[in-house]
Amino acid sequence: MEYTLQQRMITVGPDKGLVKWRPVFRHRGRTSYEELVEKAQKSSFLMKGEVVAVFRILQEIIVEELRQGRTVQLDKLGWLNLSATTTGNIDPNTFTGRQVNRIHIRFRPSPQLKTTLQHIKVTRSRK
Repeated sequence: MEYTLQQRMITVGPDKGLVKWRPVFRHRGRTSYEELVEKAQKSSFLMKGEVVAVFRILQEIIVEELRQGRTVQLDKLGWLNLSATTTGNIDPNTFTGRQVNRIHIRFRPSPQLKTTLQHIKVTRSRK
């Protein structure tokens, strides 16, 4: 993974006011759904249509499980669950669902994924 350096002003803590250099990872685009399907098909004995069907079914199941208030574990990738941003209320007896401003999908990486990504080679970009 390549990075460039960017100057940033520290805004809190004992180093507040100091300017430090921080790495910013270079993103090389996105992997499309079609590319994921193709890679999964090439890595398995499934036909392209079968991979698409499995992905669609998995998506439907995940959405339904989240709607039911369940946390969804994605094997060694991590967990998905929902959280909310609300206006809050002093009196819990008067809180209603209308005070929920946004529903957020949270992803928490598994320990295995974190460990794997900690060992990525990091190099400074020449650009």
